[in-house]
Amino acid sequence: PHPLPHPALPLQAIREMENDIRNLGITDIVMACGSGGTASGVALGNRLSGLNVRVHAYGVCDDPAYFYQHVADTCTDLGFPCVYGGAASASSGAEAAHTPFLTERERNDKRRMTNVEEEEEAVPVDVRDLLRCVQARGSGYAVSTTAELGTITNVAKTTGVVLDPVYNGKAFHVFVREVEQAASEWEGRRVLFLHTGGLLGLFDKSDD
Repeated sequence: PHPLPHPALPLQAIREMENDIRNLGITDIVMACGSGGTASGVALGNRLSGLNVRVHAYGVCDDPAYFYQHVADTCTDLGFPCVYGGAASASSGAEAAHTPFLTERERNDKRRMTNVEEEEEAVPVDVRDLLRCVQARGSGYAVSTTAELGTITNVAKTTGVVLDPVYNGKAFHVFVREVEQAASEWEGRRVLFLHTGGLLGLFDKSDD
């Protein structure tokens, strides 16, 4: 038997979705993030495929710094050197330099700066150029708030899509709140929400 690394399946998922992402004009991929494996695979697959859509990972357990470091380590282990310099303040130039809301020209400039094809060793890429990690833990891992459960109920009633309360429900709840609070940054974007399963978690919340 040959054990597959955790990000292998998300890497293949990007390959399977690539044509649809291009044809539908998808600009952003949003997903829940628990272990960091899916986020690593999607972020790396997005970069290697040349899709270069924005990837947003909403962490439901640890903080963004943990996931940034985990994704950087995972990508490096897979042969794509990544680094994470640590969290910067929202007002600092370092944080602004790694915002995921960049124009395509700015992203191309950054790629030229971080990939040196003529050298044998590529310059490590800052993991914040691959994805954006967002805190979505709420009251705690697998602990649901009334607002989160309300979002799950509303999505199910209006779309027929069922979100679990541990992963997808928390991620989608915070994503919607971000869109409401920063509407101008999301205006005109075409977002793909990557449903990662976990529906059995609904049974624990049946009384709620």
